[in-house]
Amino acid sequence: MNDSPPLTGTTNNAFDPATNVLTMDSVWVTGGLKYENVTIHLDQFTLLGVAGETVVPPPPPPVTPPPPPPPPPPPLVSSFCSSANFTIDKYNAIQVGMSLDQVNQIIGCEANDIVRQGSLVTYAWNYVSGGTAKLIMVFFDQSSLNVTGSMDDFFKSSGGF
Repeated sequence: MNDSPPLTGTTNNAFDPATNVLTMDSVWVTGGLKYENVTIHLDQFTLLGVAGETVVPPPPPPVTPPPPPPPPPPPLVSSFCSSANFTIDKYNAIQVGMSLDQVNQIIGCEANDIVRQGSLVTYAWNYVSGGTAKLIMVFFDQSSLNVTGSMDDFFKSSGGF
């Protein structure tokens, strides 16, 4: 009984006809030797026979995912405030460090009043109709660029909603 491996054999191979290079994961040869990661350059060869022929189609081109949708346009900012502009969610969304444009977009309308007092600038958004009054006040730094937290946690105020 012969316990030696087959005389020749491969587990995986590839031939590049452009370079005449044959690569194989492993090869068993006479005498029971096994060679790993074999690369052979074939200057000349004769095909002795094949068991079958398999045509392997080229891989499909990579699928390019569609581009992401454009970001939604910023909410429209009205020059006048309505009752609908004053909600607790909008008020809670206003944070220290935001710009005036960001606050206008959150509320949905432009400030009605501006008061400068020392190093603070107070912007006020208000709505008054009949007996209903709603108000949001936000304190900005002296340059009016950012909501300021210079008065501890007091950087905004509201009423009427």
